[in-house]
Amino acid sequence: MKSTLLGLALGAATGAIPAAVNAGTVTSDGADLVIKTKGGFEAKTADNKFTFKLGGRIQLQADSFNDSMNLIKGDGKTGSDLYVRRARVYISGDVYKDWAYKIQFNVVDSGSGGGSVEDLYIKWKRYGLASVTMGKHKEPFSLEELTSSKYVTSIERSPINSFFAEGRNLGLSLSGATDFWGYGIGVFDNGNDDNGAQEFAYTGRAFLSPINRERALLHLGVGMSHRNAPNANLDRSVTQGIKKGDTVAVSVDPFDSQDILGLELAGKIGPFHGSAEYQQRATSATDNGEDASASGYYVEAGWFITGESRPYEEGTWEKVKPNRPGLGAWEVFVKQSGVDLDDSGIAAANRNKGDITTLGVNWYANEIIRVSANYVYAQWDQDLVASGGKLVRADSVALEPGMETMDSGHGFAVRVQAAF
Repeated sequence: MKSTLLGLALGAATGAIPAAVNAGTVTSDGADLVIKTKGGFEAKTADNKFTFKLGGRIQLQADSFNDSMNLIKGDGKTGSDLYVRRARVYISGDVYKDWAYKIQFNVVDSGSGGGSVEDLYIKWKRYGLASVTMGKHKEPFSLEELTSSKYVTSIERSPINSFFAEGRNLGLSLSGATDFWGYGIGVFDNGNDDNGAQEFAYTGRAFLSPINRERALLHLGVGMSHRNAPNANLDRSVTQGIKKGDTVAVSVDPFDSQDILGLELAGKIGPFHGSAEYQQRATSATDNGEDASASGYYVEAGWFITGESRPYEEGTWEKVKPNRPGLGAWEVFVKQSGVDLDDSGIAAANRNKGDITTLGVNWYANEIIRVSANYVYAQWDQDLVASGGKLVRADSVALEPGMETMDSGHGFAVRVQAAF
């Protein structure tokens, strides 16, 4: 009996060997490969000369709001919406350690079709304190803007972000950082003038983090941008914090150039963290216009009930990693924002002041899944009304029968996110 069982075992083992070989083999033309699947797919050589990563994010969102928060019919009634806020995929990697690249695409953005390129750049990083980035990437401005939408505390960034921060543009930048200080400076595409000549924007940011430990931080930062744009018009909008479409329209007199200033303050002590920014935009008008100035701020404070401390690295907030993946990390926060658009250089129909309060809770189930809920209340000095798909001053449009004017509004949003 023993010899029979041994024979069967040997036969099974020898039969398994050809089966494994027939399934295929993995080979490498260089150093050994290391493959990771936690938080996306990543492959790299053991000597770290070459890396490749495939990642992305999916953000599913449900909103409930009254009419002044998100325009549906212009009748002041409560509405709701269910949509994909963002769906993105990216590939990134290193080549011979000294070079890096990233390509990121929008699949869906705010419920509409994607197809746009978010990031498309090549970076030379041989010298860590003097890395050169070439292509489409974020201009070095604003702590909140440079913090990924995956990692910002509130569901949406602050109202000032949509009006003052320029985000991603095609350009060339130089940057570097240590644990205690860092900088970024670059030249970026700013469109063409009336004769088709290229115009440029010059943007820079510097920060200090004299206290930077795992559970303690003090961050100080300043950013500036000078943007040439002869005879340009500025038609921007201010978000109120529910989704990308809940905007208040702003139109500025034609100008030749503009300057943007940003100040940053952030810190953490154990499970408590806070951030604050002030930003100002000033335009230099053409002969037929008037100089304009607008400003805004936000102040945010959060607490990890489960004891985590908000991660920070090289001038931005980073991914939260729960201490206990089963329970996850639980965070509560409050955020106060304001914008001052009451200036003679801003179109009379848009001059206004607004304050937006956000209360929220975040559950980080693990390093990939996050569930967030936000309540937002917005209040404006002047009544607003729906016009052409945007909110504008009530005295700038003819009111239709049954259309209400509002100087305040509120909304509730829930988001489920998978980021890998």
